[in-house]
Amino acid sequence: MAKNASKKLAVENARTIRRLQTLFFGINGFYVVVRFLFFFSSVSWWTSVAYITTFIISLVTFQQLVSMGQPSYGPAGEVLAAGEDLSTSGLTSFMFDILYVTWFVHLGSLVSRYFWYFYLVIPGYCGVKIWGYLWPVVAGFLGRGSPGMTGPERSSASTQAQNGRARSARA
Repeated sequence: MAKNASKKLAVENARTIRRLQTLFFGINGFYVVVRFLFFFSSVSWWTSVAYITTFIISLVTFQQLVSMGQPSYGPAGEVLAAGEDLSTSGLTSFMFDILYVTWFVHLGSLVSRYFWYFYLVIPGYCGVKIWGYLWPVVAGFLGRGSPGMTGPERSSASTQAQNGRARSARA
């Protein structure tokens, strides 16, 4: 039964990798042909640096996804390791998002140079996620509840503190 699941995962990963390869080479090839051959007069130093930088980021992300999802086969053709599941959430999903945003920016920048600013969504999203982890710690240091307290625990603790202050004020 486990071999069957491994084969299914290997087939799904191979399909995902083929789709990524098609999109990666298709979109980047289209961008290079259109931007550098047909609209060469609109190429500036800034657009060249922006494209090369985002291309390297997408290439590294693409290679990481391919290496994670690549199945390994034995000499008889049996699946030895299916690779990581590329449909999981978390970092894998974030890497797909980086690729999709990069491809959107590349295609959009053929229409307007302002599409390059859309790439700021990636560090913005990282900042929001990091702040979500740091806020409880910062709130604890600022005295707005202990770092482990969230939601109802914090409100009940603050209510108890207010009740205690009200009793001490009456006495």
